[in-house]
Amino acid sequence: MAHSNASDPDLQSGPPVEVFDEGFTELWTPPKAVADIIFVHGLQGHPRSTWTHGTWNDPDKPPSKISKLFGRKVSSTEAANESTCFWPADILPKDAPSCRIAVYGYDSRISNFFSGPASQVNIVGHGMSLLNALEALRRDSPERPIIFVVHSLGGLILKEALRRSWQAQSYEQDLRTVYDATAAIVFMGTPHRGSQYADWGIILRNIAAASGFDTNDRNLRDLKIDSPVLEILREEFSKMMKEEKFDVYTLMESKSFKGIGGLNGKVVDDVSSTLNDARERRHYINANHVEMCRFSGPKDPGYRIVKDVLFRCLNSKHTSTTPTTTP
Repeated sequence: MAHSNASDPDLQSGPPVEVFDEGFTELWTPPKAVADIIFVHGLQGHPRSTWTHGTWNDPDKPPSKISKLFGRKVSSTEAANESTCFWPADILPKDAPSCRIAVYGYDSRISNFFSGPASQVNIVGHGMSLLNALEALRRDSPERPIIFVVHSLGGLILKEALRRSWQAQSYEQDLRTVYDATAAIVFMGTPHRGSQYADWGIILRNIAAASGFDTNDRNLRDLKIDSPVLEILREEFSKMMKEEKFDVYTLMESKSFKGIGGLNGKVVDDVSSTLNDARERRHYINANHVEMCRFSGPKDPGYRIVKDVLFRCLNSKHTSTTPTTTP
C-alpha cells in the first residue's frame, strides 16, 4: 500500500510516495476497497505536480514559457518542499479510507526542451492507453465502482477511453467493464468545446520548433474551439449520459489566468467547461485553471468543495457504498 502523509499528522507516518511519470501509481489501497478514485492530469501536467500545492525544487529545469501557461511537468524523483501538499495522498485517504486512490500519468508535454523527443500521441491514442491501463489495474475486481477526478485535457482523454469502452465488441468485454463500473466523473476545467489559448500554445510550439526543440502540437490542435475531435466526443458522451449510469460534476475555474504575451482570461471559459446537460451538477472553485486542483490542506475551500462532491459520489445509487466521510 503506497501512502504519503506530509500534510496530515493523523495519517500513519512514512516516506513520500514515489509517483511514476507514466501509468498508474496507487496512493492508498485499503484491504477491501468499496470504490476506486482515479485522478488524470491535463496538458503539460504530471500525476504529482498537477495535484500538489506548493513549490517544487527543480534547479535543473527552469520553467519555460509554455510550462508557465499550462503548468510545469516535474520528474518523479524531485523532492517537494515541506510546505507542499499532494492532497490525493496526503489528506484524501483520511476522508475516503475505504477507497483505493490512484493517479494516472502520461506524456502531455507540448515540447521537450531538454529531455529528448516529444511524444506524438494525441487524445485518441492517450484514451486507448488509459482504457487498457484501467482494465489491467482493475482485473482483480472489474465490478468495483470508479470515481474519476480529471483536470483539463485529462477529461477529454477520459471521455475517449469511456467511448471505446462503451462501444467494446463482444470479443473485448474486458474493456467494457470500465464503462459499466463508472459511477461518477468530476470534471475540473475540462475544455469540452476547446480553449481560446490553444492557438497561443501552437504559436509557442512553433517558436520552440524553430529553436530546434522537439515538439508535439497534436493535442493543441484538438483543443482548438469546436475541433472535430471535441465534437465527436461531445456527441458520444451525451449518448452515454442518457443511459444514466453515472453522475457528472463540473468544477469550473472562477479566476482568470495572467500569463505570457498578454494572455489574460479564463483558460477554459464557462461555456466550454460545461456539458450543458440537466444531469450535470456545477460548482466554481475560486482559482485559475492551474491552481484549481491544488489544495493546501483539509481546510482549503477548494478541497472542501471536492470532498463534498466525492461524498455525494460515494453515496450515490451508482456506487451503493456506505458514507466514508461527512461533508
